[in-house]
This record gives sequence, structure tokens and C-alpha cells, in this order.
Amino acid sequence: METAKTKHQKTLQFLLLSHGFCTLLLLLPTIILAVFFKPDLWRFALGLIIGSLGGVVLILSMSYSIQRAIIKDAQSAQKYMLKHYAVRLLVMLALLLIGVFNGIWLLLGVMAGLLCVKIGGFLAPQLERRTKSKEEDGDSV
Repeated sequence: METAKTKHQKTLQFLLLSHGFCTLLLLLPTIILAVFFKPDLWRFALGLIIGSLGGVVLILSMSYSIQRAIIKDAQSAQKYMLKHYAVRLLVMLALLLIGVFNGIWLLLGVMAGLLCVKIGGFLAPQLERRTKSKEEDGDSV
């Protein structure tokens, strides 16, 4: 039987894995296009890396906040989560401001990197479900 902590750690791993997969799916074609066709895309690739690293920080911050909030009472947990949500929002805005002041390609890259967090959030349960079904198939053999 899985404990809540190990379940949370597994979910976090799948979320980080799917976020990295989404980032690579965007980064590899961008690098190829930048090398052969459009050198301006290097700024997009840099923005994508910045946005993706910021996304990892946001994911880890959210995980830490959840772990801390579940040991608090309902009232203080709500305040704690709201405070940390505001911090994550400020981090996102700071990353976007980096892009705003450094050109459209960098801004688009940062936005794409941050969007990979959302896409990874949709992909993580699918990935978790597939690995769980493969583990169950392996156990039954």
C-alpha cells in the first residue's frame, strides 16, 4: 500500500518528467531551425530554457507548499497556500518581464517554457496511468 508521501513524490516525478518531455519537444526543433534557417530563433531557445527552468522552480515550490499545507489546520493552510500562490505568480511575472524587455523572441520562448508546466500537468496523469498498467501487466505474468 502506497503512503500519501510516496504517492506525492511519484506524482511530482511524473510531472517533472512530462514537463521535461514537453520542453524537449519544443527545444529540439527550435535548435535545428535556428542552426539551419533562422538565427533569431536562438533567442526563442534561450527564452524556452529560462521559462522551463522557471517552470521547474514553480513545480517544486508548489510541491513544497502542498506538503507544508497539509499539516496545518484549514484556516492557516488556506492563508499559507494563498501567500505561496502570490509568490509563484510574482516569479512568473518576473520571468515574463525578462522576456518583455529583451525582445519578442525571448518573450515567446519564456511563455512557451511556462506553458510546458500546464501541458506537463495534463500529460503527467496519462504517463502515470500507463506506467501503472505496465507494472500491473508485469506482475500478472
